[in-house]
Amino acid sequence: MNRRIWLNNIIYWDLLVFRFIFDRNGRTLLDRSFFLISKSADGYLYAIAAVMLLFITPQSGQLFLKAGLLSYGMKVPLYMLIKRRVRRKRPFDDLEGVNFLLAPPDEFSFPSGHTAGAFVFAIICGHLFPLSYAPLLLWASLVGFSRIYVGVHYPTDILAGALLGVLCAKIGLLVI
Repeated sequence: MNRRIWLNNIIYWDLLVFRFIFDRNGRTLLDRSFFLISKSADGYLYAIAAVMLLFITPQSGQLFLKAGLLSYGMKVPLYMLIKRRVRRKRPFDDLEGVNFLLAPPDEFSFPSGHTAGAFVFAIICGHLFPLSYAPLLLWASLVGFSRIYVGVHYPTDILAGALLGVLCAKIGLLVI
């Protein structure tokens, strides 16, 4: 299969899945729930968690802080570089009938920074506190889903963000 056909298939499925998820919004409880889930990955909770861990379990808190600073220190510039290079329009800028339920933090869509950050957090915390792994991975996945639901990302933005977050977290954990 040539490259153009392959890319067109990805775009087709990306739009199809986006529409399937986005077209479910308009239900007050779901809208509010996914709004809050999306906002939970704004970043301030990561700093609060780091401070709390330092007080509750100093040794694990220090590891979390070191791995987190390194991982987020990689994620942010990579995310910004990719975003500025790809310059993918957000769904509400690109598709008719799509209005966001939550204002995006910047102009471009690919990759999802919220999803990347949530996966960094989930992987590092899950590594340090294994019982938290499954619930945190579920939360990070819901963050990604919520970014589609509120109309600010396509599914491939979410996949790229998750991959970026996992890779940065794994590298951060290897280095510490």
